Amino acid sequence: MKLLKQFVFLSSFAVLVLAFQNCGPAFKVVTEEAALQDLATSHEYPHVLKVAEGEVTFNQDIAYSVYMATNTMTYSWSYKLNGLSSGCTEKNGKTSAEYVVNCSKVGYLSVKATISDGNKVTMLPEYLYDLSNSVGAGETVNFSIRSGTASSMWNNANETVEGFIGQKLMIKNDDTSMHQLHTNGSPCEHGNAFATGQTATCTLNKVYSRAGQGRIYDHNLNGDFYLTVYDGSKLYSQNCASCHGIPGGKDIHGFTPNEFFESVRFNDKMKGLDTKLKGKEIEAIAFYLRKK
Repeated sequence: MKLLKQFVFLSSFAVLVLAFQNCGPAFKVVTEEAALQDLATSHEYPHVLKVAEGEVTFNQDIAYSVYMATNTMTYSWSYKLNGLSSGCTEKNGKTSAEYVVNCSKVGYLSVKATISDGNKVTMLPEYLYDLSNSVGAGETVNFSIRSGTASSMWNNANETVEGFIGQKLMIKNDDTSMHQLHTNGSPCEHGNAFATGQTATCTLNKVYSRAGQGRIYDHNLNGDFYLTVYDGSKLYSQNCASCHGIPGGKDIHGFTPNEFFESVRFNDKMKGLDTKLKGKEIEAIAFYLRKK
């Protein structure tokens, strides 16, 4: 019970994360699976762990458990694959001590657990995993306007496209109608009309959220387009630079998203960063660092 109280206290004050950062001249990433497991089990509070060592991908069972679980704990598990609550099979249901998922395609898998112990309920930070085992986000983000869209929305809020400053958003028109992206200059310039089979390019050069910069939509047919663009440079400045300084040097190159996620989650001096930032924001920082 005491440990759970300490965890809740840390989570509540995640905004003080800079005080816990690992100050040093460059960002260092743990790159060996055994070392990551050692880091994961060194934290003396409950958190989600991937049970088996080694890389996994789609069409494989992936088991998760809660470190420092007790016999009196109950569990409520959930996942999202590429931001959606679909695409994976939950083998053991949502309430077992060991949560097993098998996903049908590659992408970013987020697993969350809410634990109850007596009258204390705690939502643990999400566990992020890149099922593609890639070296990082690519230079492009691809999106297709579906056939039959016409004047309907291009996607909905649950299908929000996410990207980073520095990427190119490639929008392919698989519909029979002419389409045209309308922006107010964010995250890219107002686009030209493009016909069936053609692709429009939106160079992501400004941060964008619907709440912050307003609606973007089809200029001619008025259909909504849901998009979020993160600024890895700004996120690094706000959350990392006070300790790690100006990014650069060999220490920030050669890591995979999974290695980056694990290092951020389990570095003793950065407790709270994984609760302060969304998974996609952490990935945006990784994308920014890899380009330096």
